[in-house]
Amino acid sequence: MFRCSDNASVLTGMTPETEIIGVADGGIGLSEELKRQFPTMQFILDKSHLKDHFYETAEEMGISKKDRARWVKPRIRAISKGYVGEVMEELTEEYEKKPNKRLKRLIGYIERFYDALNYNSFKGKGYPIGSGEIESAHKSIPQKRLKIPGASWHADSIDPLLSLRILRADDWWDDFWNQRTEKLMAA
Repeated sequence: MFRCSDNASVLTGMTPETEIIGVADGGIGLSEELKRQFPTMQFILDKSHLKDHFYETAEEMGISKKDRARWVKPRIRAISKGYVGEVMEELTEEYEKKPNKRLKRLIGYIERFYDALNYNSFKGKGYPIGSGEIESAHKSIPQKRLKIPGASWHADSIDPLLSLRILRADDWWDDFWNQRTEKLMAA
């Protein structure tokens, strides 16, 4: 993993004071690593991933397919408006009445991302609340190269290859190689 002192963020002029917004799914360790790299970052949990968790929970709780939206939508709306605590209380009460592993997991998920869910506030500040653009870029940058028919990859070669593809896609290719040459010449 790059360190802030020598990565692309510095090349684009970012400093420790730069406001950074990170939108991603709730993958284990992802928000924690981003916050470690960028301590002042505001992490936003991708809203569609939160909805998916609610729908999966509703299914596991035995809520019929036609009634799931009625169970999910008001809770997502309340979370979007900043009523995360109230939704947590409601879910906790449901869990106490009828324990369910998936519901307990949803409660833990919301607790973990408590400060990353106030979607209306984020939208009001002009922040994105979904990671769709990034996921689309993922298809055209890494996957396009890695999924060539007949290609096979060694784990050690994937990260360097993807780093170079991202440098090229972001038009940082020349900057990267100039910086690398300067470091080698200075050594």
